[in-house]
This record gives sequence, C-alpha cells and structure tokens, in this order.
Amino acid sequence: MASLSLKNHFLVAQEELTDSNFSRAVVYIFEHGPEGAAGVVINKPSKLTIEELSDKIYSTIIPWDKPVLIGGPVGGPLLIVHQDSDWSDDEVSDEIFRTVDPEKIRHMLEEQIEPSILIANYAGWGPNQLENEIEEGSWAILEAESRFVFWNEVRDLWDVLMAACNVRSLRSVLKIRRSPIDPTIN
Repeated sequence: MASLSLKNHFLVAQEELTDSNFSRAVVYIFEHGPEGAAGVVINKPSKLTIEELSDKIYSTIIPWDKPVLIGGPVGGPLLIVHQDSDWSDDEVSDEIFRTVDPEKIRHMLEEQIEPSILIANYAGWGPNQLENEIEEGSWAILEAESRFVFWNEVRDLWDVLMAACNVRSLRSVLKIRRSPIDPTIN
C-alpha cells in the first residue's frame, strides 16, 4: 500500500470509527506520499456561513449563505476546493483544484464560483499513519468523483458512498462483474 498514492481518493469512515472528528466522515485526500497524507472532511458543515465568515476575515460582508465546512481537527489556512483552473493554487485532479491564497479566495467568494466548497481546517497524517489506519479497517477507499466532492443532494453523502463501498465488496465476494451503484433502486 505504501507505494499507492491516495491523492484524489475518498476515505469513507467505517461505522466502527467513533473519533468525533471522523465519525461518518468522508475525507477528500489531496496529498499522499512518504511524508504522510492531507485532506479535508467534505461532509461536516459548520454553523458558520460564508457571509458570517467574510465579515470576520475580510471586514466586509459577502452575501452568501453557503456553509463553511470543518475539514478536520488540524488548524490551517482557509481553503476552497473548486473546478476553476484560473484561480487554482494546486491541481488535485484534471477537474478539481485547491486554493489557499486569501485574495483568490475572496474573489471566488465574491463571484460565488460554483461548484466549490469553502473549508476551515484539514485532516493530516504522518508517515505511515494513514496506511496503518486503513490496515486496521478504519477507512474504506473510493476513487474520487467531482459530483461527490461538491455534493449538495438531500441524501447523506456518507450513506451514498458507504453503499458504494458495500456494493463493491459484495461484487468482489460474489464475483459479479456489473451491478448498480445503489442496488436499492433496482
């Protein structure tokens, strides 16, 4: 596992993972290598909106009632994950970018660039720490898809991705080549 990069993958917390920071969490990994891994929880909104936050950090109100996500337990710069390469500080995949530059973020918030998610804090792992957690069975891994990174549907993202993990496991055990991602719609 050590040589496989999980960049642009989801970690889906197994039900047994009860750490309050990661219970039922979906983490989008944007860095993974020998030095460790970093990503953001993408399904934990805070009670703070962009409008409320903008008044505190920019001393001006940006009228947008979109929630700010809590990306994890590690303090860090405010960041935005989006699909606009013109405003990118870092490419995570061909269609997903990350920005931490405060002025670029301000512009993107003022323009209400979508799809996007604004995130405070992040999740980080030291060398081999994430690999050990995966080995212990704390996380299921799925390749990331932008529709899930920017999820805004009524259904809970963790439920949707855990169902996909379960279908994948069932297909593997039963040696089924194709099945719907959500067998309940059959």
